[in-house]
Amino acid sequence: MRVVEGGEDKGKSKSKSKSKRSIREQDERLWKINNIRTYNIGELYKTQPDQLTKKWLYNVINSILENGFDTKNPVIVYIDNGEALIVDWHHRFEAAKQLKYKRIPIKYIHKNQIRNYWRTLEELRMMAFK
Repeated sequence: MRVVEGGEDKGKSKSKSKSKRSIREQDERLWKINNIRTYNIGELYKTQPDQLTKKWLYNVINSILENGFDTKNPVIVYIDNGEALIVDWHHRFEAAKQLKYKRIPIKYIHKNQIRNYWRTLEELRMMAFK
């Protein structure tokens, strides 16, 4: 599979596309059944610059296609004045966007927990809204 910007690979086969859709649908059904907290991917704000190599992103995408989205390590999110800021696991967020997920598993953290991720709230705000 080729990783391309915007999540579309013009050279992909229909079977690969169906595979992506079926794993995404299967994940979303399991999350609903197991009451796993999810968030609309379009409403999440990245707080790190794009530092992913194509190879790393490719590996994360392939892992999701083979095993489903790992709900034991959800995307870490802090809600700041109604805005959902990604604190950690940006690579999973990017992979989910490439695979056209609408929602992804998340874990909310409190303001005092942000420092556990070697960040400050000010840094998160600055990167999210630059």
